[in-house]
Amino acid sequence: FNVLGVVRKTYFFWAVCSLMNLGLFLPFVFPPLFLEETKLPKFLPFIAPPLFYATALTLALVIVIVVRLSRPRVAGEWLFKEVWPYAVNAFFLIALTVSAQIRQESLIADALKNRKPDCLSSRPFLVSLARAGDRPQFYEHAMFEENGRKFYWSYSELSFYEGNERLDRNFTCIEHRKL
Repeated sequence: FNVLGVVRKTYFFWAVCSLMNLGLFLPFVFPPLFLEETKLPKFLPFIAPPLFYATALTLALVIVIVVRLSRPRVAGEWLFKEVWPYAVNAFFLIALTVSAQIRQESLIADALKNRKPDCLSSRPFLVSLARAGDRPQFYEHAMFEENGRKFYWSYSELSFYEGNERLDRNFTCIEHRKL
């Protein structure tokens, strides 16, 4: 079991993934940037539960792999040893994305429980993640219209906020889901 090799492959995996949004993920590529102000802490209330679920599932997978690696040698094991760090990281990313999507949909549904929107437009979490930090931000995570007023989803606030004339003219409710 080569710990340095696993760390190297994990670093490479996340460096490549960070290309999706360098503004948000660059500290993962160059850790001293965490000392600078990052945008991640304000999203912690949203992302903490999905991070917990993804970590727990990934830890279970790692335990299975460690048990597998402790068994007698079999043909093709060298390929397994080379690929498993990438597979585990990919599994973590998928588990995180799926659990974050479920959390997003649950929070939006809860926020709309006492509302009667005319239209609801919502983007997948992964798309929002790719666009996080864009300035100016001409992209809505989710929005709804109610009685001619527009409301926008905020991951940092975990709620909708009412738009204004300057903001509203940039967005139309693309009817992904008609309520």
